[in-house]
Amino acid sequence: MTNGPLIEFEVEGAGPGETTPADGTAEWTLALHTAVGVSRVEIIVNGEVAWSDEAGSGAHQRFSGSVEIPAGGWIAVRVVGPDTESWPAMDSYAFAHSSPTWIGEVGSVDREAELRSVATLRAALVGAKASLLEGYEGADIPTLISRFEAAEAALDAREGGVPRP
Repeated sequence: MTNGPLIEFEVEGAGPGETTPADGTAEWTLALHTAVGVSRVEIIVNGEVAWSDEAGSGAHQRFSGSVEIPAGGWIAVRVVGPDTESWPAMDSYAFAHSSPTWIGEVGSVDREAELRSVATLRAALVGAKASLLEGYEGADIPTLISRFEAAEAALDAREGGVPRP
């Protein structure tokens, strides 16, 4: 997804949506094409920044390197620009994020990353439910409550290692 910058990203020759071998050091390449300013380029592995660099001012830039990857999960690239609302971006800042290149197999999951995500989502769910209950001030809202309970059950299942349906 992007609001301006175009990214071409490969890991060991595999692009977004494809798979790369698991566990080890992987070589990656990135071509960045942009008509708007960008300030930072990041390689993301399972939600964590694994490599970061400042982007230059050129409309066409190339980056390459290597990164350690785990046995499962995903790797992607994110590009972020400085705050701007000028033409042609017409947004608060430039942004682009690739789809994942899967590690090992499409849809693979790194267990540690999954547990971090469950904890983050659980905290968000607790906050959202508290806001809901406060906003409805004791009103009977069984459908909404049941949806929160279903979300809690799904997180419980993920935390316990139960596979997704």
